[in-house]
Amino acid sequence: MPAGCDRFVGPGGDAYADIQGMFEAAQPGETLCIGPGNYRVSDGLAIRDLDGVTIRGTGATRAEVVIDFRDIDISKGVTAMAMTDFTFENMTLLDAPGDNFFIGGSERVTIRDVRSGWENRTPAGRYALYPVESTDVLIERSEAFGSADAGIYVGQTTNCIVRDSTAVRNVAGIEIENSINCEVVDNIAEDNTGGILVFELPGLRVHGSGTLVQGNTVRNNNRENFAEEGTIVSFVPDGTGIMLLAANDVELRNNTIEDNDSTGILAISFATAELAGLEGGDSDPEFDPWAESTYVHGNTFGNNGTDPAPLFITVTSPLGIDTLEDVIFDGFVGPMLTPETTFCMQGSGTFRNADFDAEPGMQMSTTDLGAHACMIPEREPVMLPQDRGGV
Repeated sequence: MPAGCDRFVGPGGDAYADIQGMFEAAQPGETLCIGPGNYRVSDGLAIRDLDGVTIRGTGATRAEVVIDFRDIDISKGVTAMAMTDFTFENMTLLDAPGDNFFIGGSERVTIRDVRSGWENRTPAGRYALYPVESTDVLIERSEAFGSADAGIYVGQTTNCIVRDSTAVRNVAGIEIENSINCEVVDNIAEDNTGGILVFELPGLRVHGSGTLVQGNTVRNNNRENFAEEGTIVSFVPDGTGIMLLAANDVELRNNTIEDNDSTGILAISFATAELAGLEGGDSDPEFDPWAESTYVHGNTFGNNGTDPAPLFITVTSPLGIDTLEDVIFDGFVGPMLTPETTFCMQGSGTFRNADFDAEPGMQMSTTDLGAHACMIPEREPVMLPQDRGGV
């Protein structure tokens, strides 16, 4: 047994029985190890209700331990529920029918050096890394690819960090949804339909706010949208670098945003999404459909908006143009708000207020920042109790 392991599974046996048996025998505080090899399992794997457990691949890199779900017909590959002080690291997860790695109702979760995506299944599953309804979630040095929804998704969670990770060839690269106090930092989001999403949606248990998106490279997110029709991300326009939907207290700073064909940053309220056909805004009496306190500053832009998706014809056609700016704001200012408390922008980058909130026939789309050339106090970095600076 490798050093530091309390239990160990190697290749050569019944992959599902060996790994699931180790999960079921696990005790609090143990490290469960999986040796180098390709494990083609016959069913989904599950672990729950344990404290202080680490699941670790013992290869020199994450590519040396592969759990392959192509043969299963249930939705999830690995499911972890009600875990505390839980770490999952140093392996590759492939080709579940739905989600490769689902975590729910857990506290102090660390996902580190994990590669997760789709190589041998069509259509692809929905989520590569998928923690929800949890507290203190850290995802670092990981890669998500080929998801038909979001590669790295954190939903209905309080306190989260996604950092030093890569999201490629997904519909949504990285998505923070209905979560509180999150940070997306130093990642690469490339060749997705939309690179980074911060969404606030109706009908969910948690209503979120407070996301810091900083130091990321968001480029070439022009992949044709291949999400299942009717899902939320099926409405994401091809060529979108960063998209904010009804999100509150979001700061976008020091990101490099380039070569996104529709626009670099799209900031909209739920009212604009409803114009595009999204439904459900009236189903939740506690849902706030208006965006508030978006602050865009210190970012570097290049070559965005050169070939906008058809959805943007409502912006370009009345103006007789075929390109768009680096930053598009829909112009909706909710009740009791002002332009300054809705959207502020400083520094480089071209801007357009699309003015969807105007009266019919009175659209006054403008590239003048006007009242939006304002400042909002910067958000503090997120601090997690289990985080030791990525060591």
